[in-house]
Amino acid sequence: GFLRDALDAAPAVAWAASSYHYERRRSGAHAESSRRVVTSVHRDDWRYGAWRDASGGLDFLAARWRDACSAGGTAARPSLVKIRLRKALVFDDIATGDDYHAQLASFARAHRHRDVHLALEQDFDLAGWDADERMLGVRRPLGAPGRLWTPAGFWIAT
Repeated sequence: GFLRDALDAAPAVAWAASSYHYERRRSGAHAESSRRVVTSVHRDDWRYGAWRDASGGLDFLAARWRDACSAGGTAARPSLVKIRLRKALVFDDIATGDDYHAQLASFARAHRHRDVHLALEQDFDLAGWDADERMLGVRRPLGAPGRLWTPAGFWIAT
């Protein structure tokens, strides 16, 4: 499903360089306005040799969930918990981070003199990643039989 696809997807890191200037216009005796005029947009991708998922995979996430379910006392334990997932681009070592920043700096230098200003944007994406994807965790009450407190059991019981 969604989580497995996100863990298996190769990251796509893209850059966009927008060159622009401002044009000022006078309308009336004292009213002056300016507008941004984009003159060029260039895109490129970060080229990397290999990648790996450092999250620990589904087993690690499941273990953290079990730890969270067993933490705390029995009082006021919610049985349903919203889970928020975040994606992060983390470099494996200093050399990889240096390579990323060197390629980004080279990209910016290649486009910096096309107009007066340069706006540089970075985008990190995973195929199939949906930032609006929601997950609902079902916490089993301490001592309750396990089969009923699975997601399928929860939806059958409700």
